[in-house]
Amino acid sequence: MDQISDLLRAQIHDTVDRIRHLGGGVAFEDFPDAGGEDAMRGDEGDLSSRREESERSLSVRRALIEKANQLAEALERVRRGEYGLCQECGEPIASARLRAIPEATACVLCQDRQERRIS
Repeated sequence: MDQISDLLRAQIHDTVDRIRHLGGGVAFEDFPDAGGEDAMRGDEGDLSSRREESERSLSVRRALIEKANQLAEALERVRRGEYGLCQECGEPIASARLRAIPEATACVLCQDRQERRIS
């Protein structure tokens, strides 16, 4: 279990680094109206591109935060001795699945059922 804990901690660290790399501050250029009349004269294409990039960045940041939370929850399951057990059926999750998705909470069969219910 120490190897699993180390792997989860490393992935949490990498995910948090990626979140930090994206930055959390708001750039003044994200709000061109705040600069007065001069800022309004910018090219609308540039403004649209900046807004799209900002939206993509926010989406990526949200996904990374969610992943970091899932990894932290997996680390907690390791601590409680519940790691690797499907939270739906209680059966062990295949080790290949856990290697690919260490934060997995469901076996392949239960995950498939969950996704079908959502669709």
